[in-house]
Amino acid sequence: RQSTRVQNVLTAAKVLGLALLAIAGLFGTQEVGNVQPAPMIETNWSLAMIFVLFAYSGWNEMGCVAAEVREPRRNILRALLLGAAVVTLVY
Repeated sequence: RQSTRVQNVLTAAKVLGLALLAIAGLFGTQEVGNVQPAPMIETNWSLAMIFVLFAYSGWNEMGCVAAEVREPRRNILRALLLGAAVVTLVY
């Protein structure tokens, strides 16, 4: 129970930090002076997709913990869908 609380607190801190960054980006209007835009660079989509897969990589661990889940027929699908939806919403 204690480790669950620690994980919940750390997850909440991470989500709060991301929300504060988003709010600061939306409402931060301080002028910095003569700033030039960054040059356009070639984007490597395959490299970018690796980080997207890391964000959604929790699904593959479900096989390892399925035996510990109460009512697995109902709760595994619910956890996978809800988890993917929350990660999509946050990011």
